[in-house]
Amino acid sequence: MGKGTCFAVELPRSGEDSDVSKDREDTAAEGSHSSLVNSIVLLVENNEDLRTALTITLENWGISVLPCANLAEATDLLEELDIAPDAIVADYQLDDGELGTDLISHFKNTIGPIPSCIITADRKTSLNDLCRRIGADLLHKPINQDLLLQFLEQAVKQPPKTTF
Repeated sequence: MGKGTCFAVELPRSGEDSDVSKDREDTAAEGSHSSLVNSIVLLVENNEDLRTALTITLENWGISVLPCANLAEATDLLEELDIAPDAIVADYQLDDGELGTDLISHFKNTIGPIPSCIITADRKTSLNDLCRRIGADLLHKPINQDLLLQFLEQAVKQPPKTTF
């Protein structure tokens, strides 16, 4: 900055009521969805960056997230914790030719009926039919957070499952 240039920031004093602190509280309250608090979601996404971003989003909604990259990791984690998730959110195309639809079918066969959702960039009509056959919702990338939230809120309304 040159001579004579002025820069100023106005901040409320500590302890004073301020619109800023009220806005932060309102934002925090909006982030948590009471119907989702204490729910457990198995998230299976092979892309680490997307898995991290989705985990943060779901946790901000009050969800306990079990993030995994593939079927083997998900199976090991569920067996170790001896729980069944309230819902599964899985990417369609995982690594090594593994498919999220197969993963969902596997857990529906081993755990029982469980609300499930496939996320994918694939827009083939045949995928719509496959998801319908296995009883999974389908969300396309980029993921619409409102649709994901709607799926999860509906999922946790369903009756509880047994343990893994």
